[in-house]
Amino acid sequence: MINRIFMTIQRGLTDKTPVCVYPWEKPILEEIHGGNAVEVSIEEMCDLKGATKIKKLKLLHKTSEEGPTMREQYEAMTKADPESDPLADPEAEYGRLAERYGMHTKVALPNVEKVYGSIGNFRRAMRDYARGKTPDFLDTSGPIKEDEQKPVSEMSDGELKAALTKSSIDFGKKPTREHLENLYTDQVAA
Repeated sequence: MINRIFMTIQRGLTDKTPVCVYPWEKPILEEIHGGNAVEVSIEEMCDLKGATKIKKLKLLHKTSEEGPTMREQYEAMTKADPESDPLADPEAEYGRLAERYGMHTKVALPNVEKVYGSIGNFRRAMRDYARGKTPDFLDTSGPIKEDEQKPVSEMSDGELKAALTKSSIDFGKKPTREHLENLYTDQVAA
């Protein structure tokens, strides 16, 4: 499971909007807002001057428990629901991002496609984020090169065998489809 991050988006001289997004949304926000989209830590979120006056409300029922602190609330916001893990369905996440961030203002492409290129590149970037590293998906000339790998489910047995042979992985004389897919996902795609 991957945690979300906080960013602030400067929309005007006095408006700094905080957002809580998945890490792969950061480059899209940077594409849309440029230098006005900045990643911030939870400590920085706690230090933001938001409310001008904070008033503690009396509860209807007496309780000995205090509510969560601001830091605890922000930490809870970064945790994603395991049942709706976007890593399980990258295609649906790519579609959600295309719908959420819309079209690029200068290029006739959705912002997610402008940043990541193909769905294969996006899938690869999500895998990098899941491993805890930031993908090297953009260079100064634009999006990363086209991902040549198909999803395992779309590859033929011959393509799987060729990829395993290229990686010097022995798959046996008469491997089952399941065995080929397992070898590929465990040793080649990992």
